[in-house]
Order: sequence, then structure tokens, then C-alpha cells
Amino acid sequence: MPISTVSGKQRLAVVAVGVDGGNNTFLDAVRAHRPDAAGYVFSSRQTEAQVAGMVKVLKRDYDAVIIALQDYSRRPANNYGITRAERAVINQLQEEMPAVTVTFGNPYAIRYFCDAPTIIAAYEDDSITHRAAANVIFGQLQPKGKLPVTVCENFPFGTGLTSLAPPQLLLLRCRRPNPKAWG
Repeated sequence: MPISTVSGKQRLAVVAVGVDGGNNTFLDAVRAHRPDAAGYVFSSRQTEAQVAGMVKVLKRDYDAVIIALQDYSRRPANNYGITRAERAVINQLQEEMPAVTVTFGNPYAIRYFCDAPTIIAAYEDDSITHRAAANVIFGQLQPKGKLPVTVCENFPFGTGLTSLAPPQLLLLRCRRPNPKAWG
């Protein structure tokens, strides 16, 4: 990270996980930087049986993926409303492709993605935060912040970066480097 803003340099896909289609301001914000970015949706209604097919297409057709976890619950009951299939598609993409994951909401949900090579905790799921997260990914803003809580072993209290950026954004890097990850 940051991802190149030059179209055609790398084939880029955005996977909106947890949304049910319709207008996606995060995808729009990414496309403001990379008009050639392809958009995919993996909704909460999709099953674990559909994970392999989506991952296969993304690996075949794209060089990198931005994963946006959206529309999940702020409350921990039922895994924040994040289904097993959603967790599976995110984790498999993180393992098999260069990936940046953005969680739009409660940072405790990051506990399901503790092996992510690069993850951004965006504490809100609104259009302002969507644009700010895209600006971080494309190097227009520098992330700033530290986790106020321990999420998992890889992301304990105080993990994060300090530089200039909106306080609701926090870039986290896994301690165990992933050779397929950027940076």
C-alpha cells in the first residue's frame, strides 16, 4: 500500500462483503482513483459453497483486491452478523491474493481477520469514511491512530500508526509478513 492510481498497471477488484448490492459509496470512492476497478458483491445471503468460485474468478482475472466489510452489526452477538461464508471469502482472499481489507464499523470484528497482511479499521460505515478509506489506500491521506482495545494477538491494544489522517481511520499491519502482500 498505497495502491497505484495508474489504470492498467495492475488489475484491481473491489469486493464489498456484507452488502446486498445497490449503490456503494466505497466502490465509487475507489473508482474516483481507479476508474478501471471492477466491483463485486458477496452478500450475507451467499453460502460457503460460493466462496471457491468467487476466489477462483478473482485470482484468474485480477492482480490485487480491496476487500470492504460493510453493513455488519456493532454488537458482538452472532459474530457481529458476519456469516461464516463472509469470513471464509475474506480470509481466503487475504491468503491467496495481495489484499487490503477495510472493516467499516466495530474494530472488534477484526478478530476474524487477524492474519490479514494489511487491514484498515474504519470505525464508521458512511460515505465520508468510505471516501477517506479510499484516499488512504491510494496514498492521498496518511492513516493515524492506535487501537483502543486488544482485538487479537496480532493486533493488541496500541497497535497502529501515527501520522496525519482522520482519527476514525487506522491502518494495521500483521506482525507475520505475508509474502504476497504489499509493502
